[in-house]
Amino acid sequence: MKSFLFNYQTIVRFSQPIIDHAILLRCLPARCLYQDIQEEHLIAGERNRLHESEDGFGNRVVYGYLDNPHSRWAYTCCGIVTQTPYLVERGNLPPDMYLAPSKLTTMKEKTQTCHRGNATEDAMAICEQVNGLLTYTPSATTIETRVDEVMRTGRGVCQDYAHLMIALCRKAGIPARYACGFVEGTGTTHAWVEIFDGQHWIGMDPTYNQLIEYGYVKLAHGRDAADCPVNRGCYKNAAIEENEIIVTLEELT
Repeated sequence: MKSFLFNYQTIVRFSQPIIDHAILLRCLPARCLYQDIQEEHLIAGERNRLHESEDGFGNRVVYGYLDNPHSRWAYTCCGIVTQTPYLVERGNLPPDMYLAPSKLTTMKEKTQTCHRGNATEDAMAICEQVNGLLTYTPSATTIETRVDEVMRTGRGVCQDYAHLMIALCRKAGIPARYACGFVEGTGTTHAWVEIFDGQHWIGMDPTYNQLIEYGYVKLAHGRDAADCPVNRGCYKNAAIEENEIIVTLEELT
């Protein structure tokens, strides 16, 4: 068992004051088989107007509403989690729902994958394949970039690595889903993949080409990134929005 101290801060700036700001956050660590929350704090303006619930995938969500004009909004989530090796319970939703293509993972291009008959081994081979196919390139894509475009350019960030691996796993008959959270050393949020081995969900990271054991603080999961954004909002006034994200994750000894 290992313990990690996490601190996640987001600062949202708007080019002009906005009003009627509805907020939906997935910034709290997931409660799951491998991850236990020892301590957590959510610090945000208008804290009394924020409420916690769950979305359709079982992710923890915080929602709220700010009616006063503002051009900046910030929140911080911090605390301590303990972890055993990465393993997530099956959950209430059938794993086979993660075999169907989703908006950002629909792949038209034919790509060959290897089949050994073992879901974990096959998925790990796909993880290695994806790591070799793409070149990590910041700002090469957006949050709406689809996997076919990623394959065409061969460039992307962690979200794109995850989407491509998910698409290939699904083509190979392996239930796969998108996961996001914090990883030590990245300084921002990170995305990886969970595959179903017949009993549990196992974590794999195609960006770093590794089977996940410790040091990944999970926030949420979904069919692709569109299902589980960490920060989403809508508001009145045509403002340009900029987000600054600062993440620290430190193992406690």
